[in-house]
Amino acid sequence: MSGGTSQDVRGLIFDPVNGKWYYGTAGDGSTAGTFGTVTFGPGNTATLTQLLSNVPAHGLTFDPFTNDIIFSSGNMIDQFDPTSGMIVSTFTGLAGDAYDQSAADGHGHLFVASNNGNLVGLDYDSTGLIGTGSSAEKFLAANLDDIAPLSGAGATPTPEPASLALLATGPSSGSVCSGAAATECKKPDTSKATGGAFGRRRCFRCGMCSSDAFSCAIRGCEA
Repeated sequence: MSGGTSQDVRGLIFDPVNGKWYYGTAGDGSTAGTFGTVTFGPGNTATLTQLLSNVPAHGLTFDPFTNDIIFSSGNMIDQFDPTSGMIVSTFTGLAGDAYDQSAADGHGHLFVASNNGNLVGLDYDSTGLIGTGSSAEKFLAANLDDIAPLSGAGATPTPEPASLALLATGPSSGSVCSGAAATECKKPDTSKATGGAFGRRRCFRCGMCSSDAFSCAIRGCEA
């Protein structure tokens, strides 16, 4: 491996839109890592091209809703636009949060694991910027680290029961519907990635749409 000011790579992510690989070097809890592209060569070689420094690039995620790269560490989450080459939005969490890996569902909702045990959810489906919209945070289990992908390679179209149970631990901010059916929300049919409007979620329980609740489950959708 060559290139970059640091070769202590902690995360890799592929951007299927521009066909590039991206890397991050921030250690656990650090917001002073480097971020850039990786070019793989023959003989298991790789060349790093640094784009940014002093960023929380530990856990990296491609977001098909915005076509941006999202990276996180410490209590910061940054949204990087590959087209402009700039960070376009930042979310700062609670003191003591130690963000690790994250997963985007492709419809304007991001879930982030914190090493202090908190699960953080961001809803940015109306703006496309993670630093706007609403958020929720809930302690789940000690030493949270990884989150299974919710979109793209490795994701399943319907969450397994364990994932639904995990999301259901979120804080209740009042019932958004009534009924006695499933606890998850349907995904919207349109997204920015496909050229449609920013999506809204429709609840399986009552069929009602909500633009401000990123999930009936984490919002505490109650019968």
